[in-house]
Amino acid sequence: MTLDQLYKLIENSTSIWDSAMITIQTVFIVVAGFLAYQQFILQKKSQTHSTAKEIVRQNLDLNEYIREILNTSPTKKIEEKEFKIKFGNLPESFARTINKIYQICDNIPEEDKLTKLFVNTEKEIDVLGNQRIWELHFDKNGAARSIQSEFLDTLAYLEILNQKAPNIPENDLIVEFNNIVTKLPRFIGDKISENMRNFVELDQEIRKELKKYL
Repeated sequence: MTLDQLYKLIENSTSIWDSAMITIQTVFIVVAGFLAYQQFILQKKSQTHSTAKEIVRQNLDLNEYIREILNTSPTKKIEEKEFKIKFGNLPESFARTINKIYQICDNIPEEDKLTKLFVNTEKEIDVLGNQRIWELHFDKNGAARSIQSEFLDTLAYLEILNQKAPNIPENDLIVEFNNIVTKLPRFIGDKISENMRNFVELDQEIRKELKKYL
C-alpha cells in the first residue's frame, strides 16, 4: 500500500467516525427531547389531575352547603311569641311546615357564602381551562341561590298571608298554603322542586366533565 492510499484510508475512516458521532449525537438529542416532552406531559397531567381533584372537593362543598341549609330538626321551633306575631292567624295545622321553612331560612348565613364558593372554584377552573365546567358551575351556583330564595320568599309571603288570613275562608287558606309549600324542596314527597332538579342535574354534568381529568 502506497503512502497516498494510506492517507486516503485514514481520511475515509475519520469521515466514517465523524458521521457516526454526528448520528449518535443526533440520536441523543432526539431521545433527550422526547424524554423532556414526556416529562412535560406528565407534569401537566399531574397538575391537571390535582386541579380537577380540587374542583371535585369544592363542588362537594357546594352540595354540603345546600344539604346543611335544608337540614331541619322537629325539636327546633320558633319561639311561641314570635310565631303568634308572624303566623298566629294561620291554622295550627300549618305550624309544623312553617317551622321547617323558618329553620331553613335561619340556616342561610348572612354573609354571601355562595359568592365565596363560586370565586374559589372559578380560580381552579381557570387553571383547568374548561369553559364547559365554568358554565355548569355558574348555573349550579345560580340554582343554589334560587333554592335559598325559594324559602326566603316563601317565608315572607306566609307573613303576608297571615295578615290576610282573617278575611280568607280556611279552606281557601289551605289551598293557597299548599300551592306555595308543595313547590319547595323536601315538601313535595318523592319529587323535587325545579331549582333542586336543576341543581342535581348540573352536579351530575360537572362530575361527568371532571372524570376526563381524573
